[in-house]
Amino acid sequence: MQSTAQHPAWQLVDSAVRLLSRYYFRVELVGLENLPDEGGALLAANHAGMIPLDSVLIVTAVRQHHPRGRTVHAIADELLFKVPVLGEQARRSGQVWATDPAGTRRLLTGGQLVLTYPEGVHGLGKGWANRYRVQDFGRGGFAAVAMAAGVPIVPVTVIGTEEAYPVLANCKPLARLLDLPYMPVTPTLPLLGLAGLLPLPAKVTLVFGEPIPTSPANGARALREQAGALAGEIRSVIQTTLDEWVGRRRHGGFG
Repeated sequence: MQSTAQHPAWQLVDSAVRLLSRYYFRVELVGLENLPDEGGALLAANHAGMIPLDSVLIVTAVRQHHPRGRTVHAIADELLFKVPVLGEQARRSGQVWATDPAGTRRLLTGGQLVLTYPEGVHGLGKGWANRYRVQDFGRGGFAAVAMAAGVPIVPVTVIGTEEAYPVLANCKPLARLLDLPYMPVTPTLPLLGLAGLLPLPAKVTLVFGEPIPTSPANGARALREQAGALAGEIRSVIQTTLDEWVGRRRHGGFG
């Protein structure tokens, strides 16, 4: 019996994503050598855009361009797994539930790469007025998981998805009606219906920063303090990188 990974339909999806990455978003990779050739690491990235386009581009880029062709397991909200087609694609590509930190730790201790977005849905729905402003990283739960697993954290800065999905407003009444964390309004959605879900052809740059080592903490209080400090450090690195790279973009990333 043919596996899902080998099914022609999914091969077609993978091929389409690679073509879109190269020719539509013109993905530029910086610092990919900072990802380890082997062993576990937690990739912590900024989150933006109407849908998690950034996850698709990061996972594809690492699988296609890393010397070892490594697989990245992205942590995703459970809402994604309920969406037809996208949910199946998420499971197939090894994405993990955000509500399963134990599963994340098993992947990390097992030598896998895991991608997380400390901003959560607040990053996706923050809107155009706050574009490229990294939202709160919470109490550093992601850092605590990395510390417990004893793996480094690699800051990943994503530039371009803000323009690909420019969120102008959040229609909160409709979001509540549909039981969604937010309901974005963009220049094309809901004006163009389902066609409004298509991203704009903005150039995307992925910057992989230098790995930040971690180690297990001695006691619960030390864990909270160290994880919080580590989360703040990583947030600062990503914001500084965003400020640097956004200033270089011409014509809002469409040039």
